[in-house]
Order: sequence, then C-alpha cells, then structure tokens
Amino acid sequence: MQKLFFSERQSRENDTLPNCHIRENCTLHLKDIAAARPMLRWGDVGTYVIKLQTLLTNLDFSPGSIDGIFGDLTGNAVRAFQRANGLASDGVVGPMTWEALLNSNPSSFFEYTVQSGDSLWLLARKFGTSVDVIKDFNGLTGDLIFIGQILKIPKSEKV
Repeated sequence: MQKLFFSERQSRENDTLPNCHIRENCTLHLKDIAAARPMLRWGDVGTYVIKLQTLLTNLDFSPGSIDGIFGDLTGNAVRAFQRANGLASDGVVGPMTWEALLNSNPSSFFEYTVQSGDSLWLLARKFGTSVDVIKDFNGLTGDLIFIGQILKIPKSEKV
C-alpha cells in the first residue's frame, strides 16, 4: 500500500491548508484531484486526504477534524457517502468514489421535520431513497425517530 506523504514545504506550495475548510479555496484545487485521483484507504496521510476530508465535510459526511489522516472517522464518512451514492461501501476511495465526490452537489439533501405518523420506511418511500441512506445521512443507529426531529433527506428525482 502506497502512502502519500508530503513535506511541510510541499503542503504550503500545493495547498490552501489554513483556509481549506472554506469551499471556495478548495474548489481551486479540484482539477488537481480529478487528474491524480489517488487510491486512498485507512492509514493514508497527506494532502489528498485533506482534500477528501474537505469534500466529505462540504457534503455533510463528517470525517471528524480535517487533519490529513485517514482514520476511523474518515473511513466511516467515506462508507456512508458510498452507501448514499449507490457505490460499494468498502471505505476505499478509488476512481468511482472520486467521481461521485467530485460530481456531488453540496446541497444534495434537504431538512425534513418528522411529523406524527412518520417512520423511516414511509419517509424513504415518500422521498425515493432507502432507510439505510436516511440513517447514514443522519448518523442513526436504530429505526426510532421522534416528532419534531429534523432529518437530512437526500434529494432525488422524486422530491
């Protein structure tokens, strides 16, 4: 497994690290990601992991802190993103995952307030998605939802 390591000097020259969490600054470098698309997995570190974490954060899949370390939280965010986009949920960022990340719309979801009579199954059916995707988007581990709870619902053609 090849790890991506970058010197501090290379990071300063190639990145906007201090402001990388600001979407406009990172978008300037999306062409670099699109060209390279390195395979990333648990244990990798470096500039491309920072860019991955930034993209995931902008899409509301929290990888934890943007620190350039592909650890458990980044892996969980990648798997949630993959499931939400119909990809194999292996936690490895390969060509198909990069493609989906780079073509995703940051406003690919909307907020829905749970009403009386709602269930995850009914919401999934109503909005053209799956229970698992709604659970992943909201970090739910069970099927229980509450009246007044605000859920993120992925946008689909049915919405």
